[in-house]
Amino acid sequence: MNNRLFTLILLSFVGIVTSVYLTLNVGLLSIPIVLTLFLFLLAITNYRKASVFVGLALISSIMLIPKIKYAGINLRFDDYVSLFIAFLLIVILFIIRYEERTITSAKGIITLIIFYLTYCSLFTAIQLLLNNLNPLFLLYLVKEIQYFLYFFFVLIICTKYSADENLIKWFTYLSIATVAWGIYQFIFTSRGYYGIGMISEPASSQSGGAFFTISLFFLYLYELKRKYLYGLFFLLSVWLTFATVSRAAMVALVFVLILYILRLIFVNRRKILTIYLMSCFAVSSFFFFPWIKSNSLYQKFYERINTIDEGSNFRMYIWQSRLSTYDLFDLIFGRGKGYTQTFSKGFTLAADSQYVRLLLEIGIIGLVLWLVVIFSILFFAVKHYRTSKPESMFIILFTLGYLVMSITHEVFMVAIQGSLYWIMISLMLSKIIVVQNRLKKAS
Repeated sequence: MNNRLFTLILLSFVGIVTSVYLTLNVGLLSIPIVLTLFLFLLAITNYRKASVFVGLALISSIMLIPKIKYAGINLRFDDYVSLFIAFLLIVILFIIRYEERTITSAKGIITLIIFYLTYCSLFTAIQLLLNNLNPLFLLYLVKEIQYFLYFFFVLIICTKYSADENLIKWFTYLSIATVAWGIYQFIFTSRGYYGIGMISEPASSQSGGAFFTISLFFLYLYELKRKYLYGLFFLLSVWLTFATVSRAAMVALVFVLILYILRLIFVNRRKILTIYLMSCFAVSSFFFFPWIKSNSLYQKFYERINTIDEGSNFRMYIWQSRLSTYDLFDLIFGRGKGYTQTFSKGFTLAADSQYVRLLLEIGIIGLVLWLVVIFSILFFAVKHYRTSKPESMFIILFTLGYLVMSITHEVFMVAIQGSLYWIMISLMLSKIIVVQNRLKKAS
């Protein structure tokens, strides 16, 4: 990276931080934000380096930078980064002319995503025109589009600019830092409302999903590189996932670990004992180590476990009460993206289930379209399992875990987990695509 580009990008970064600070203290969106965007556009003299830099900034902002509150709306630094992402996508696709054949093997997934977003956008626009939807809640449609922007951006820069290794290496460092932060909290203090949190988000509902992601990521690295250090971080991440006291994340993690061990029984009997013992140690030690029992977090954990029935009954009541206001037409088509927020009359997620939220907002048709997108990703991973085992395994376990969490949590909508899912999926898909392109050339 030449000095001029590095200096301008550094100034841009400082400018954005200054803008956020002014926004918090002045209470208005400051003019420097616009100037910063303009400065960044001027700085782009090397699209590859700029794209990789933005990709690294995106991951860093999700893992390290806490949210801010403006006019009752939670904003994150990655919301600003998404503006740069949108610009770079336009440049890469329409000015540099990205070669579509590079991602031909994933074209089906991309087509389904575009079709799903088109349906959601059109039907939501109709509801808006009919005055059935509060325009403010369109933010939730914008947010979902933002996650898919992350998906397309990471997929393109990894296949065009070979950024996958940079992103994986950087996410590894960030994951280690997050694990270290989790251990610190576990030993000295409990920062979250229930259990430990991550650096950028103390809430267990989001940090649980993040530690779940980190656990599977270290399992992926262990599969890929066969280094016991990654096995150790996998063990610690499993432990810390339980320490978040996120019931959805704990159930999802246990579920995918059982699937993984069952896979090893049929595929790799030698490694099954190692993974089995590691998983059992990580889970059981959380319950039986005496010094953990004296920790206040342990008490919170058991309080949460003992209220599972109460929580389940409450969620069932919410789902039934929400859906009882719908007629057949509403159940088929929904009432538009963001409509769920009319129940909470604010920005707190109000469905307590990804599936119920989809039913409320885009109906059975939208739910089916969304499931088709998700299962197309699973099908892609299964199809290319033989040539890209670690990546395919990660996609399968990661997606199934998210589908389990979605039962009682709007996991694809919340900022940390929604972002992480589409970033990690596109990262793994890009590695599979690169292998497929290499095999095509060789044949």
